[in-house]
Amino acid sequence: MGMKGKVVLITYEKNEIDRNLILSFAEMGAIVHFTYVTHSLDVELMEQEATMKQFQIYPHLIDELHKSEITLLINHFDHIDIFINHVNSFSNQTVAMMSSAQWDRVMLLNLNKSFNYLNLVSKKMIIRRTGNIINILSIGSLKGIEMHGNYCVSQAGILSLSQILSREVAPMNIRVNAIAYGFIEMECLDNLSPQIKKRTKDKIPCQRFG
Repeated sequence: MGMKGKVVLITYEKNEIDRNLILSFAEMGAIVHFTYVTHSLDVELMEQEATMKQFQIYPHLIDELHKSEITLLINHFDHIDIFINHVNSFSNQTVAMMSSAQWDRVMLLNLNKSFNYLNLVSKKMIIRRTGNIINILSIGSLKGIEMHGNYCVSQAGILSLSQILSREVAPMNIRVNAIAYGFIEMECLDNLSPQIKKRTKDKIPCQRFG
């Protein structure tokens, strides 16, 4: 479908994948809104590039731990054509040593946040009986990764939620998909120990990350 004039909302996780999505949609003529939780240089650089290239890109600084703030944002839109939800919050700890606070924070930032967005965005789309929802997950939604128990469980929950929602809204001409990518060379991989990186690469036919 043509992107010109389409309203796109992306939850920005400060990585190259999301940045390229934002700029690519804008380059195709879409009106791109993205959320972020802390101000950073990369957001400023995207705003500068948008101004220089006359892209329609609009950042929204919000606290995604509170549904009230997400609600205010979603109510700002007359409609949303495409919603892309990237989930990438994690902490490094074994299940045995993980604190309740570590567990709860990742669940709030990943699973609860995703439910709140999907709950509110799908209502908007149901009214117009059209829309596209994409949840960007990782291989952690399909298989366990040591030291990332809370992350993998939250990702698996969002994958299941995607499957359920897709069946519920398909009759209203709304598509829901989930993408579970493998290990990609990004800043977040810096938190993995060399041992885990090596074991992971050994399981990949090409013996390298994407």
